[in-house]
Amino acid sequence: MIGVKTHTLIATVRIGRTPRALAFTPYGKFAYVIAGDAISNLSVNDVKNHRVIATVQIFAGGFPNDIAFTPNGTLAYVVNDSVPGLVSAIDVKTHSVTTAIQISGGETPIDIEFTPDGKGKFAYVV
Repeated sequence: MIGVKTHTLIATVRIGRTPRALAFTPYGKFAYVIAGDAISNLSVNDVKNHRVIATVQIFAGGFPNDIAFTPNGTLAYVVNDSVPGLVSAIDVKTHSVTTAIQISGGETPIDIEFTPDGKGKFAYVV
């Protein structure tokens, strides 16, 4: 973590090998960091205390690429660059995978975003 006013390193949190993406929950309490190592973990970091509070195995053998939260902050969706592609939904309260959604056509997703209407009815996966 870098202090923007002072341009100095404030804290370091070890989360595993090959971090690939970072996203904050809508209310800023947690930072989710996905690591694309062989075990494909997601680290849940307490922003205030600068420490990992949970580790979630997303998908063994895949490489998670991106993460996005529903606007209400209850779910996080992680796209996995595996063949065929997979999107994992993670419950933010329990820090556990609730479901995995198969992407048809053998595509390998690299990004996910929710529609900007604030309702989170649709997530676009590319």
